[in-house]
Amino acid sequence: MLPIDPRIAARWLSVRQERSRKLWRVLVGILISITALAGAWVAARSPLLAVRHVVIAAGAHTDARTVASAAGLARRPPMLDLNLGAIRARVLALPWVARVGVQRRWPNTVAIEITERTPAAVVVGGDGHRSVVDASGRVLAVGSEAAQLEARQVPALPALVGLPARVAPGSWLGPGADGALAVLHALTGARLDQEPTPMTVTTISQSANGALSVVLSSSLASARTPVTVIFGSATQLSAKVSALRLVLAQLAPGSPATIDVQVADVPVLTNGNKSTIVSTTQRG
Repeated sequence: MLPIDPRIAARWLSVRQERSRKLWRVLVGILISITALAGAWVAARSPLLAVRHVVIAAGAHTDARTVASAAGLARRPPMLDLNLGAIRARVLALPWVARVGVQRRWPNTVAIEITERTPAAVVVGGDGHRSVVDASGRVLAVGSEAAQLEARQVPALPALVGLPARVAPGSWLGPGADGALAVLHALTGARLDQEPTPMTVTTISQSANGALSVVLSSSLASARTPVTVIFGSATQLSAKVSALRLVLAQLAPGSPATIDVQVADVPVLTNGNKSTIVSTTQRG
């Protein structure tokens, strides 16, 4: 075996030592990183970074305590573990809540802001049971709470008749109410209260076969007599409401009348025993 040149041997030794030092530095770096991550994980879940404050901007019908309970923050969970989407979903399930904003404010605060729904109508059951709903059919209040809420509304809420009224707060009326809600939305958007003879929706009735009719009343002292409008189905509502507006513009204030807009192009106005097809051609 040939002897190794001392210079080559020294070089090999130097290379091996340098590789060992590099490997050691890598191992130390990994160990430091793992220790730092573990420390951060422990610190993030320590009482120092747990939820200590919940700031709530509540509404008129949903108090801060109710929101806090729905949010589920009573156990003061770690800030890092908060599922903001889940908190938002739980608060949205409250009957009156339409929109929810949830923010994580380091180090210890969660801010929740809600926007409430607006009452749009009262559903009156055949047994007299009443439920206040918004324009989408969300049930806001039932029973005595609904009656108290209804009494405070100015102007009075329209009554929806012929729909199921015994529905729990926070639930929806269901597809069977879609026609009545569509008519309500269409008439509200038409702003009949700004007509020459201002009219407001008093009642929307839905028969067993789904046919819809509406009772309008005037806010003028000289025109208290209600006007009945027959819509039939909830199809072509835009055209039917346009025809209704044209007929109302020609209707003498205070005269009892029935307006049939089932065929929007040929609305029929009935005063007493006399029925007349009203022209829908706009002049000027």
